[in-house]
Amino acid sequence: MNTKPLLAKPVNYGHNAFPDVFLVLACNIEESLMQGGAEPGKDYTTVDLFRLASPFVLARFKEGKLTDTGIDTRP
Repeated sequence: MNTKPLLAKPVNYGHNAFPDVFLVLACNIEESLMQGGAEPGKDYTTVDLFRLASPFVLARFKEGKLTDTGIDTRP
């Protein structure tokens, strides 16, 4: 059984940066899947993780809570 995650959770990331939040949410989803007994590469792929994270990231982006660079430019 493969117990190594497909994604490496970043140590440093921007809490408002679109790409960083996307990766962190995908990593969190993977962690949940693995805790539930899913095997990386067998039960899900890297693309599956990003597809599952997409609705959450896009919702935050539409609310203006994410930026492209990680720098919050809102007044």
